[in-house]
Amino acid sequence: MKIKPVNKKDKIGIIGGNGVMGKWFCNFFKTSGFVVEISDINTKFSNSEIAKKCRIIILSTPINEAIKISEQIGKKLRPDQILMDICSQKEEILDSMLKYTDSEVVGTHPMFGPSVISMENQNIVLCKGRGDTGFLWIKDLFLKAGANITVLNGAEHDKHMAIVQGLTHFLSICFAKTLQKMELHPKDIFNISTPVFKINSDIIGRLFAQDPALYATLIGSNKYTNQCLKLFSESFKETEQKLVLESHENATNYITEIGDFLGSYKEEAMDRSNKFLNVIFE
Repeated sequence: MKIKPVNKKDKIGIIGGNGVMGKWFCNFFKTSGFVVEISDINTKFSNSEIAKKCRIIILSTPINEAIKISEQIGKKLRPDQILMDICSQKEEILDSMLKYTDSEVVGTHPMFGPSVISMENQNIVLCKGRGDTGFLWIKDLFLKAGANITVLNGAEHDKHMAIVQGLTHFLSICFAKTLQKMELHPKDIFNISTPVFKINSDIIGRLFAQDPALYATLIGSNKYTNQCLKLFSESFKETEQKLVLESHENATNYITEIGDFLGSYKEEAMDRSNKFLNVIFE
């Protein structure tokens, strides 16, 4: 069956459209010229009605809900419809969407939050599920909006997210817990902090200012996180041995060897972070 290209007459339905990311993408697609309908708690349309009246259906809910919804509406979708998600993990939701529907399937993960103004220079991961029409349409639309697109399969995506999200947020929580154990509030040492410490403290504070259930899910529900944390634990013990318990020379050589692995990225990161710090603390 040949699937017709997506055009501006095709309605987009966002399930979970009253959530922060649902609202963001509702505005994005409307600005791009599409008619957008939403379903959520106490909305005009139900999930089933959205599935019936819209050609493109986007799941913008926590992943466990998205999996349930894909099962509930999947059999109601036609082969010429497109089912997408914007969840932070991909393997399970892609498997569910592919299992319960014959429609086209696309997995997307916007690597940004609702505070960004536009998609310009933002990273988005796309995972091809079934069919070409929806995948090529959304890829082209995001590229025209200035996004940086990376295409991965579900397993590749989730393995990367174990580091990008799982380990990163885990470290922030551990850092804050250490401050709590030391009874040392960031505000107490802000005036004797380096610029880097100030930025790190703000990033940590930013995490705790948001939904704790979100971060518990990002860390705990990714099956690859535990493997990543085991490697981190090994690295922690090795680094403690080299930097704290061994000679200054051994510590220096250890840091140098890791720096050699990073290669030219070191200088690139220095340039970018200097520009960033100069803007923040000018």
